[in-house]
Amino acid sequence: MVHVVVPKSSAIRSIAQLSGRRVAVGSKGSGSKALATFLLSQMHAGTILPWPVASASDEVLSGSDYYERLTEAFESGSVDAALITMGMQPGDRSELLVPRLLRDGEYRLLPIEFGRALQRRHLLVEPHIIARGSYRPDLQQPVPPQDIETVAVKAKLLTHAKTDPRIVESVTRLVLSEPFHRDNKLEELFSRARADRIRFASRAPEFPVHPGANRVYVPEEFGLKQVEGLEALYSLLASLSIAGFLGFRGYRQLVERKREHKLDRWIHAL
Repeated sequence: MVHVVVPKSSAIRSIAQLSGRRVAVGSKGSGSKALATFLLSQMHAGTILPWPVASASDEVLSGSDYYERLTEAFESGSVDAALITMGMQPGDRSELLVPRLLRDGEYRLLPIEFGRALQRRHLLVEPHIIARGSYRPDLQQPVPPQDIETVAVKAKLLTHAKTDPRIVESVTRLVLSEPFHRDNKLEELFSRARADRIRFASRAPEFPVHPGANRVYVPEEFGLKQVEGLEALYSLLASLSIAGFLGFRGYRQLVERKREHKLDRWIHAL
């Protein structure tokens, strides 16, 4: 999910007001930066001033280093807002930044509106809600204090179209398994029934689904294709058997006719 974070005291109330502001969109080459840049362009947020300022001498910040510097930039006032993509169950140190900022009460989230409109134009994104109290379910001071509209993207595992279907099927089964979800803290998936997880994973794909994955997503279709394939094979074998029998019978008749004496043919003719 995309979190748009601004200081609580900031006058910025919407994405449109980010124009001309210093905005952290993510470290160089990261998925967060690509998604943030895409969203800002789609919502016509105007010209932003990206943070950190790029120069030939700057080192490339990535991972936890980027987010540590971002915290310092917020505290010093050198950045006005940040677009951060993370799940609801933060795992590494970088993803702990948003919960910590919000729980301290010094920062708040901006809504990303028009999620459904964006989804109609781009299957990549879908509307989502950061529920009230997601980061602090306190009845007196919940964080966030109300539901926040935002957008989310589904992670995709891509492979070559010619990859062995058996390998893709095995990987798909692994990724959809409960142990995998537990080990990777994917509680939002682990809480679903297996059938719901399969529907979630195969819903509205932006890319063609590999036949190996479809063996997991649509097992009945794969079974039907197997049956259809066997029926076609049986039909072919039956046709070949009949053709072979008729051909063999015709060949024997030809040989027998050649063996007959011409006189026998005249007798037969009479």
